[in-house]
Amino acid sequence: MIPIEHAPRLVLGLASDAPEDDATPAFARASRRLKASPDAPFEVKDLTTALSHIEGHARDANFFEYKVPADPSVLTAVGIADSDGAARETLSRSIDAVLTWNWLEAVDLAKDVLRQTQDEALRDEALNVLAASHAMLGNTESAIAALQQAVEGQWNYALQQNLGVLAVDHDPELAAHQATFWLDAADTREDRERAIRLVLNTWAQLEDDEEEWDLPGRIRDSFRTALGQDLNHDTFSLLGMFLARTDGQWVAQASHWGTSPHMSSETAAMILARAEGFEEYMDFLVATVHSTHEETVQARNGMISNLIDSMWQEESAMGAAGFAMALIDGGLPCSSINYALLRILTVQEIVLYMRQNGGEPKDEFVTWLHDAGSFLKDIDDTELRDSFQGLYGSVVSMYAVQFVIKRDEEFQSFTASLFTVHDMARRWGTRRRLNKFEARKLAIATKEWAESTSTMIQRLRGLGRQEPEVVGFLDDLANQQATVRAMSDEILREL
Repeated sequence: MIPIEHAPRLVLGLASDAPEDDATPAFARASRRLKASPDAPFEVKDLTTALSHIEGHARDANFFEYKVPADPSVLTAVGIADSDGAARETLSRSIDAVLTWNWLEAVDLAKDVLRQTQDEALRDEALNVLAASHAMLGNTESAIAALQQAVEGQWNYALQQNLGVLAVDHDPELAAHQATFWLDAADTREDRERAIRLVLNTWAQLEDDEEEWDLPGRIRDSFRTALGQDLNHDTFSLLGMFLARTDGQWVAQASHWGTSPHMSSETAAMILARAEGFEEYMDFLVATVHSTHEETVQARNGMISNLIDSMWQEESAMGAAGFAMALIDGGLPCSSINYALLRILTVQEIVLYMRQNGGEPKDEFVTWLHDAGSFLKDIDDTELRDSFQGLYGSVVSMYAVQFVIKRDEEFQSFTASLFTVHDMARRWGTRRRLNKFEARKLAIATKEWAESTSTMIQRLRGLGRQEPEVVGFLDDLANQQATVRAMSDEILREL
């Protein structure tokens, strides 16, 4: 099966040319399919991950994902003979089957298209559907063979990228070969820029492979030269960030590519920051957290999507949580599903860490949860809202339990002294033996403890969505703080 990060639209059932706003309704439809089918190939967590990737890369025209359809125009009649109407209709049904997880049906329909027409565009798209279906069924070799047949004819950027997506995970050597082919095959400036983007996407994925893949010197030198040339801004951004990761020392010398017309842009500053190191890059994203510059927004959203992935998938992801905290502390607004989810998962990660290592989460995390909860309440789609509310309620309860545990530890640390001083302060005979300064100091401290505890309990109750057992813990703590406050006040009155 194609990894979710490379096929988020296939997971949700969203066509490649559908706008980002359609992702939420697609999530709802996929959720209903999930509930209706005991043998569904995905879980709710997979749908959530797919939605996160679509939102995180919404502005990224170069996002490395499998596209169905590869060429949406083939579904119209323009340029296709009327005699191919039946083939076009069958192709449309095959695409619908792919997007509703009916992959075996899609295989049969795609084969029907190949029998019905000799039109290259229709046949290429049918081969693409066939490849997607085979890949989702786990038959990657058959999928690659279908795509290799599709790319033999007229150059199609999306088909080439789809082949790269499959090759990266199944046949890295083929992916490396394809990368050099793309550069050699491009004739026009537009095709060369497209080829550069394909090569960059492919090698970026190969970087994550267990084997070491060295970028050929010819490609590296070509990329170095291109960075200083008049590229469009998207290609400049993608190329610069790739070289910043893989050829950082060279890129860090801005004079090497100072001839670029984009040298004074915010994108160039971002490239330089990444070349200097990952922490410097994160500092840049934090410093520009309110920037609306397209490439910066794209980089920020891509980073947030990666951080969410880490906290979803990894058993311990405190590193990701630390970077997420920096972004949120830097002023990241809670204005999207991913931005809300980042807050929830970060609090969860920190609470889990403190359960094992001790400590109490910061009070400001309650504000993060409140902001996330407020955003979730405003989601119109019931399926989507409910799927996130479950996670939200669980994390709120986790935080509340950790808060109660730490407050109870504090209560146990002073309760004996407080009860003793309170008992002595109420009797004239024993009151004279008290050190009044120390007794008042204790009462003031415990009263402040009670007041801060009461305030936090009210804030936690305001978050809602807590398990009944947790509500009981908070009620018990509220009774404790009320007792402490009353005893502290009485000591202060008597002394």
